[in-house]
Amino acid sequence: MIHLTNYSSGANYCRKTLLKGVSIFVYRNLKYSTINIDKYNVDKDTEACAIQLDSAFDKLCILTIDGSPRGDFTNFLKQLDLILQKLYNNKYNIIIFGDVNVNYLKDNNRRSQPDAVLHSYNLVGITEFPTRFGLNSQTAIGNVFIDTSTSGKYDLYPLINGLSNHDAQLLILNTGQKEENECHTYTKRKINKYTIADFQLKLSHETWEAVFDGNDVNKIFNTFPNIFLRIYYSSFPLIQTKSKMN
Repeated sequence: MIHLTNYSSGANYCRKTLLKGVSIFVYRNLKYSTINIDKYNVDKDTEACAIQLDSAFDKLCILTIDGSPRGDFTNFLKQLDLILQKLYNNKYNIIIFGDVNVNYLKDNNRRSQPDAVLHSYNLVGITEFPTRFGLNSQTAIGNVFIDTSTSGKYDLYPLINGLSNHDAQLLILNTGQKEENECHTYTKRKINKYTIADFQLKLSHETWEAVFDGNDVNKIFNTFPNIFLRIYYSSFPLIQTKSKMN
């Protein structure tokens, strides 16, 4: 029922029993493919859709997700983790646009719960301005989550478009190629007392449901190191270091 000039519906999810849902509209000249994540959707709890966008970024995945205020927040976090696990295992470069019903202008326990999930995939919220204005309140319930270690330079702006009870957000990524360094560089992992503490914190938040609830011993055997290494790689990212010149 929705038509946007010069845009096509790249992916969407409509509720089975109620109105509303989520959609991604793609500009006509851009090439993309739809990523099927329908099995993770639960009306009101978790509603999401995703596409892979052909671009200068390698395997760029756009994920949009919404959780209703009347939904089960615990189940929302569980399904979000399963979705990100699927995308991460397929080595997507993930960008999330979502309404997670958490005000990111406040640092509290409710915010720490989705952050624990997102940080294990090296994703952080970058919206630092209000996106919804009430008579006596300002909130940032809608947010953009990216991996700042791989996305390079970016800009994020509020965009008032009159289509929603939230302001839109405009994310601009710098797709320019990095200048080659004449000096020799090598790659190592960033391991220090801060990244070790981050690693321990993420491990403490991991539920290991995929391991404990599994029935196939071979699958469980592979799942444990996959989860462990995912957290390890997010806590100890690869960094490039210049070699000293003699």
